[in-house]
Amino acid sequence: MRATRITANLRVPDVDAAKSFYTDYLGLSAEEFNLGWVARFTSPETGANVQLVMRDATAPEDAVVSVHTADVDAAYDEDDLESDVDLLVDLDPGVGLFALGALQTELEEMLGRDVDVVVARALRESVAATVDAIPL
Repeated sequence: MRATRITANLRVPDVDAAKSFYTDYLGLSAEEFNLGWVARFTSPETGANVQLVMRDATAPEDAVVSVHTADVDAAYDEDDLESDVDLLVDLDPGVGLFALGALQTELEEMLGRDVDVVVARALRESVAATVDAIPL
């Protein structure tokens, strides 16, 4: 899967009540969509945008980001409960292999799936050129 855009979701108690602040005060006057529980407002001049989301009572947690991709079906096909998580990290000087191993173990316990942690500077240039990394 290749992300084409990642949008932060700003949780608000009421999309319509919050709308005027973002459209009038901040100038995000173009309403890209509004489904009542989620809406995106954009500045026609700058392209700056905000996505407002109300609490989803049916979900155990609210999404803090929305990942946009050209092929949602392929993304779902690629991800399943057996998929691992690949994490490319830049380590601060002095951080060693024990800390890296501890990070991997903790992430695996939290996520309930295998995690591969790779140090960016350890990648060969030919491999690094093929990596689609999303900064967090």
